[in-house]
Amino acid sequence: MLHPAPGTEPSGSFRAQLLVPGPMVGSRRLGHFDGRWIVRQGLVVTAVTVHHP
Repeated sequence: MLHPAPGTEPSGSFRAQLLVPGPMVGSRRLGHFDGRWIVRQGLVVTAVTVHHP
C-alpha cells in the first residue's frame, strides 16, 4: 500500500505485508515492513528500518 506525500516530488510511505512468517526481532515476529519511497531522475528508491528493542 503506497501513501503519496503532498508536494511536487513523487514520494511517500508504504507498508509491505509479508506473505510468509517474518523474522524474529527481540521477542516478536514481524508481519510487515514500513518504509519510505521517492522518485528522482527516473529511479525509484525505497528504504525500510526495523527497530530493535
